[in-house]
Amino acid sequence: MNRSVRKLCVFLSLGLIGLILLTELTGCSDDEPAPVVIPELTTTAVTGITSTGASSGGAITSDGGATITVAGVCWGTSPAPTTAGSKTTDAIISGSFTSTIAGLSPGVTYFVRAYATNSAGTAYGNELSFTIAPVVPQITTSPVTELTISSAKTGGTIISNGGALITESGIVWGTVSSPTVADTKISSGASTGSFVSQLTGLTQGATYFVRAFATNSVGTAYGNEISFTTLEPVTDFDGNVYEVVRIGSQTWMAENLLSIHYADGTAIDGVFAYNDDPATVDPYGRLYTWPAARRGSTSSNTDPSGIQGACPNGYHLPSRAEWEKLLTELGGESVAGGKLKATGTLQAGTGKWDEPNTGATNSSGFTGLPAGIRYPDNDYQVRDRTGFWWSTTLQSGFITQLGLGHAIASANLLGSGIGNAEAVSVRCVKN
Repeated sequence: MNRSVRKLCVFLSLGLIGLILLTELTGCSDDEPAPVVIPELTTTAVTGITSTGASSGGAITSDGGATITVAGVCWGTSPAPTTAGSKTTDAIISGSFTSTIAGLSPGVTYFVRAYATNSAGTAYGNELSFTIAPVVPQITTSPVTELTISSAKTGGTIISNGGALITESGIVWGTVSSPTVADTKISSGASTGSFVSQLTGLTQGATYFVRAFATNSVGTAYGNEISFTTLEPVTDFDGNVYEVVRIGSQTWMAENLLSIHYADGTAIDGVFAYNDDPATVDPYGRLYTWPAARRGSTSSNTDPSGIQGACPNGYHLPSRAEWEKLLTELGGESVAGGKLKATGTLQAGTGKWDEPNTGATNSSGFTGLPAGIRYPDNDYQVRDRTGFWWSTTLQSGFITQLGLGHAIASANLLGSGIGNAEAVSVRCVKN
C-alpha cells in the first residue's frame, strides 16, 4: 500500500473516532434543571419606630430557582423569630420590599428577620433588634360613687404602664378644671389594674373636678376629667338634719327618719320610739305605721312613687320599683344586704348589729341599722338583729318592705308578715 493510501486510511479512522466521541459527548450534555434551594435575602434596617410600631423589610438576592410565593418580616421578643409567630405577609416575587410592623408595646425590645418562601422552604435574613422607647402611662378615671354632702368615691384603671415602672398613681381634684398633681391628690400605690380612692372633707353643695393620674420615668398622665357637685343635707320640719348619699342614679337619706311632724307641721299619728323610750331614737330613728308613713295616700309602684308621706320636702317614700332599682344597682338581692348594712357589731363595740353581721361592708353608704319592729300590742322586737323599711306598694294584699338581717348578706323585698298596724323604719329618696 502506498503512502497516500495509508494517509487516507488514517484520516478516515480518526474522523470515525471523532464522530463517535462527539456523539457520546452530545449524549452527556442534555440540559438538566438545577436543583431548587431556599431563597437568599437580607433584612433591611428598622426605621420609623413609634410607641406601637416600626418599619423593616428585606432584599431578596436569590429566589433559589423557584418562584417566591410569600415574603415579609417576622418578629418577637425572643431571638430568632419565625413565621410561626408574628409576621407580615407580602406577595413579593423578587427585589426589595418594606413591611409595617404593628401592635408593639413601649419599653420592649424586639427581634426581627426578613423571610421569603419558595417551593423548597422558607429562608430568613439576618436578625436585627430594636427597642420601643417608654411613654407616659395610659389611665382612665372611674365614675364618682357614694357621693355625700362631704365625701365621694372615685378611682382609676391603669390601662398601660407605658413600658416603664409606675412610681405613683392616684387621683387629683380641685374646684378648677384640669387639676394636676400640684393640686390636692391622694396616692393609691397601684402600679397595675384598678384602684379606689375616697375624697373627704369636701364642702357641701360645691362643684369639684377630679382626674386619675399615673407617673412613670417618662412623666405623668391623667385620665378623663369628671365633675361632680357634693350633696346638701336635708332638714325636716322638726329641725333634724340628715346625711344623704348618691347610689347610682338615686339620692337617699343616709339615716332613718326621726320626724314626729309632716313637712307642713301636722303631727304624725302612728310614730313611735322603740320601747317608747326617746333615748332609743338616736341613731336608729323612729318607727312608723304604714298609714303614717304614706300619710294615707293610696298604693303606688311607680318610679318615683309620687308619695311624700312623712318625708321632708324634696324627698318621698320609695315604691317597690325604687327599692328594686337600688338593689339592682348593688348587684341584686343576694349581695345587696351587705352593701346596705352599717358595719361592726355590738359585741365588738364597733357597731349596732348583733353578731355576725354577715357580709356587712356598707359600701353603698346607705348605713342600714337594725331598728326592729313595733307590733300593735305595743310589743317591740328584733332591735339590733333586723331592720325593715316601708315602701308605698301594696301587691296582692301585702305591703312591700325591705328587710335586712344580722345573719344574712342578702336584702329581701318582703311581701307578707307586716301589716298596717305594725311600725317599722322609714327611709326617704330624693324627688
